[in-house]
Amino acid sequence: MARATRERSQVRLGVEHLEDRLALSGNVTVNVSGGSLLIRGDNSSNGVMITQGPGSYTYIITGFTQNGGPTTINGQASVTVGGVSENFDIQLRRGNDFLFLNGVVVPDELIVDAGDGNDRVLLRNSFASSESVIETGNGNDFLQIANTRFNNEFFADLGNGNDIFADINSVFADDVAVNGGSGFDRLLNLGGNTTLGSISVKRFESFV
Repeated sequence: MARATRERSQVRLGVEHLEDRLALSGNVTVNVSGGSLLIRGDNSSNGVMITQGPGSYTYIITGFTQNGGPTTINGQASVTVGGVSENFDIQLRRGNDFLFLNGVVVPDELIVDAGDGNDRVLLRNSFASSESVIETGNGNDFLQIANTRFNNEFFADLGNGNDIFADINSVFADDVAVNGGSGFDRLLNLGGNTTLGSISVKRFESFV
């Protein structure tokens, strides 16, 4: 009888472990309101890539596997939206999220809040027309900017944790303010950058 009880207990534990793994899947909601692209994550680890679409003010938002679980966009693998003539407003909430903007033109303001978790935010080959604000929340975060132009003020706050901010071959046409937050934070200037406004860098422990 004792042996049977132990076996039943092991089966229950196995089911609970499987449920924990399935809970890693996430769904991101995307819609356009007043010309702004609104992207909202959930409390799972979300993987989101934004690329330029086939027409003016059109974008493709694609989900990818992050932290072992797939990410869907409005319940699908990807969606294409049009009529985006204003801001990018992105809030990913909790989880270890990965946001990748690849080759996009942001028509107006770029607003990113990755939320708490060990997040990665990458901008490559892109153009931000107006003010850009990127916040990665608490956690060990990685923010990389490459071959991207910011046509207005740029502000980044990496929150609490051991964070990395890396930039390469980018243009900052106005003022720049970057805050590493508490923790051991590293600023990696990998070369080729141009800054035309003032620069404020706070709370970084390592500079390369």
